Amino acid sequence: MRTFPVQTNFTAGELSPRLEGRVDIEKYFNSAKTLENVFVHPHGGASRRPGTHYVAEVQDSSKSTRLYSFEFNTTQAYIIEFGNQYVRFFKDDGQITITKTVSGATNADPVVVTANGFINGDEITFDSVGGMTELNGNTYTIANVAANTFELSGIDGTAFGTYTSGGNATGPYSIATPYLTAELFDLVFTQSADVLTITHELHEPAELTRTGHTVWTHTDITFLDGPYLDENTTSTTLTPNATTGTITVTASTGIFASTDVGRFVRINDTAWGYVKITVFTSSTIVTALVVSDLGGTTAVKTWRLGAWSETTGFPRTVTYFEDRIMYGGNTKQPQTIWGSKSGVYVDFTPGTADDDAVTYTIASRKVNVIRWMSSGRDLIIGTTGSEFRLGTTNSAPLSPSNVTITPHSTKGSNAVHALTLDGRIIFVQRSGIKIRELFYSFDEEGYNSREASILSEHITKPGIIDIAYHEEPDGIIWFVRSDGEVVSLTYEPEQQVYAFTRQKLGGTGLVESIATIPITGQDQTWVIVKRTIDGSTKRYVEYFDTKVWDGSDKFTDWKGLNTDSALIYDGASTSSVTGLDHLEGETVNVLVDGAVHPDKTVASGKITLDYAGVEVEVGLAYTSTILTQRPDPPGKLKQWHEIIVRLYETLGLTINGDSIPFRSSADPMDSAPAIFSGDKRVSNLGLDRDGRITITQDQPLPFTVLLITGTLSVDE
Repeated sequence: MRTFPVQTNFTAGELSPRLEGRVDIEKYFNSAKTLENVFVHPHGGASRRPGTHYVAEVQDSSKSTRLYSFEFNTTQAYIIEFGNQYVRFFKDDGQITITKTVSGATNADPVVVTANGFINGDEITFDSVGGMTELNGNTYTIANVAANTFELSGIDGTAFGTYTSGGNATGPYSIATPYLTAELFDLVFTQSADVLTITHELHEPAELTRTGHTVWTHTDITFLDGPYLDENTTSTTLTPNATTGTITVTASTGIFASTDVGRFVRINDTAWGYVKITVFTSSTIVTALVVSDLGGTTAVKTWRLGAWSETTGFPRTVTYFEDRIMYGGNTKQPQTIWGSKSGVYVDFTPGTADDDAVTYTIASRKVNVIRWMSSGRDLIIGTTGSEFRLGTTNSAPLSPSNVTITPHSTKGSNAVHALTLDGRIIFVQRSGIKIRELFYSFDEEGYNSREASILSEHITKPGIIDIAYHEEPDGIIWFVRSDGEVVSLTYEPEQQVYAFTRQKLGGTGLVESIATIPITGQDQTWVIVKRTIDGSTKRYVEYFDTKVWDGSDKFTDWKGLNTDSALIYDGASTSSVTGLDHLEGETVNVLVDGAVHPDKTVASGKITLDYAGVEVEVGLAYTSTILTQRPDPPGKLKQWHEIIVRLYETLGLTINGDSIPFRSSADPMDSAPAIFSGDKRVSNLGLDRDGRITITQDQPLPFTVLLITGTLSVDE
């Protein structure tokens, strides 16, 4: 019996192996068994993913690093590299660097350079240094940074020439932060214009502020007042020795700790006033600075301790909602939400006026630690046990007397931050494996939670550690798995498009973090990639490049990279490509003037080409694979007499192991063939019971598959 199966799209993505028997559901025939190093378009076709462009090594490759996006507007967007006690910045496809004037260098071990603007661990290069010319053109790691000097780590300058004058030091623009490597993936961010607010339960809330392209500051937020724990209900009294200035506060029982320095204390003696602890003396005595005058100096039971401190912990999460900044959950109060005064984001003064600060603790039978908060129509709060809606009665504005919190889902949330996309919240369930979407239903007048990954339950294992959204040109949600693979979800819920695919980076590449920013006409996705290069662990900042060959003279048929950790050469004709130190010892794919060149191995940071070219791409190989589902009927012997694959802008492909020719006799032999759009055929393939079709691209060339059909014989 002959049949003529047709697959017109891949909008169901890579289907779970548990569903290989579900030939009764429509999505089975819109899916594939394997979709690796491809992504699905909302229209239905599947394309080879773009390669990654190498940008820079992180400051210390032995330590994990995190990326986050800073978007002032669509033309002023930055990628921020958060590392161990530092941040660096990227924009316009590259790393932001600064150049500082050198005014001295010592003949010492180590060399001490007089210049400023760098931080410990930065790698800098020198030029135009007079006298101590040994520095020029070389790269050094700096240490022991002082106000105007730094050391060149491990560099003995006693035999160098004597510094005379001039010189420049160039390196990445970096600023110091307090965040350790182990804390980076617990940081939570929210942005307003040029200010990125950062929270972590071990650190005071802080702001990363941009005032110029290379002028950023990281500062702890100075709060005017509050927030506070509940008012004291015990017999313990507090006695201040004065009502203004620097005072001593004495407690009748031990309530203070050394970690209370910086904590607010609110005291009511005929009127409320408050102080800030500056010195810890004992559990009953502290020194404090009066911020708001106290009402007297008698012993009173009416007092409140600040809610945030090193003793109680600082808030874990933050977002904006209804012109307030909202903080959520610390160590002592893991399910409490604090909202600032309306329009005054540093003031948490307690009160009853409508614009006063708001404090609310989620009431539940078990402790629901707040994981994330998402602001939209309502404030949605993801906790370890449930998802809650914070709102008000009668749609009135939020106020101290008008706060309601209701549960809308009992699935529980992971610490990975949630995304809000057109009113839908995408979050990772508590286990770290299931992907869920939360959306408002007008029919039910409430929020529904649905598992978005149910048809591809296998694809997020062993767990998700990071997430980002790439909006243009196709809506793709990126998930980083804990094993270093990346999962992409083409997400168009209105069109019922939920297409999961997997991305495995070339070489030993393992992705550890991901972020996206807008660029002209599209979005750009950046990654931290852990690689083993020449026997050493390296961590690189790279981005998926879809436009590097835009305007090219030779790569006229496509724009993006087709290799990973790639660099390009675009200039006068050359047979040597240098600057490849980041791929030392690696075997690399090479494209020369748009045509595939034999692979080369990088030695001393360069490769020698077999023939010269003016436009060259060099990077690590990766293979793109589409493996179809089994055609009906199951279990029968099958043979494809002919397979027809409809392609769009494609070169170099194999179908069930057969290479597809793209060069015709009419094509000139001294240039690359043009990319192809149309149908390609393969005939008389093998006999088996699966009947699957494997489409593979193992060359650094583009492909897009739009349709698969053919003539299939089934043994009756």
